[in-house]
Amino acid sequence: MDDAAAVASDKRRREEPPATGTGAASASEKRRRDEPEPQEPPASMDGSEDAGLDLISELPVDLRGVMLSRLPSTKGAARTAILSSRWRDTWRSTPLDLAVDDDLAGQERNRTTAVSEILAAHRGPIRRLTLETIRLGRNRYAKFDGWFRSPVLDGLEELQFYGNGNPPGLLPLRPLPLPPSALRFAPRLRAASIGGCDLPPH
Repeated sequence: MDDAAAVASDKRRREEPPATGTGAASASEKRRRDEPEPQEPPASMDGSEDAGLDLISELPVDLRGVMLSRLPSTKGAARTAILSSRWRDTWRSTPLDLAVDDDLAGQERNRTTAVSEILAAHRGPIRRLTLETIRLGRNRYAKFDGWFRSPVLDGLEELQFYGNGNPPGLLPLRPLPLPPSALRFAPRLRAASIGGCDLPPH
C-alpha cells in the first residue's frame, strides 16, 4: 500500500502546473488590463488629415484682426496677406499702425511705393502713422500731400513725421513747408512729433 500511495502522489505532482508560472501569468494579464489603451488623434472636422491644421484661419474675423494689429511691424502684418484670401481681406480691413521705416523696405523708392500701395488698398482706419525714412523733397511733395489726404487717415490719432528722412536731432537739409493736408489731423491728434520741415506760423 505504501508503494501505491507514493505512485499516486507523484502523479498528482506531475499533473499540477507550477505555482510560480500561474502567478506570473496572472500578474502580466492584470498589468495589461490596467494599462490605458492608445488613443487615436482627433479627426479633423471634415474628415481629411490636413484640414484641421490651420485652425487660426477659422477664427472670427474680429479676432484675426486683433492678432494682426498686435504684430510688431507693418511688414509682418502685411505678409499674412499671402496666406489666403481670408487673411488678405482681414489685413485690408484691420485698424493699422503704419510704420514706414527700414523694416518696411530697404530702399527709399521701395518704401515710397509701399506707402502708396498700402494707402490705396487698405480699407480699415490707420490710427498711427510714422514717416521717418522718406525725405520730403520737391519731387515727392505732391505725393506726401496726397498721402495725407487719404481717407484711411481720417481717424488718425498719432503722427510722427520727419521731412528730412531722419529722426529728430539731425539738422534738415533745406526744409520744405509741411504739406498743408497734414494740418487736417490737428483737431483729432492725441500725439504728434514733426520735424525736418517748416511749420506754418499759426
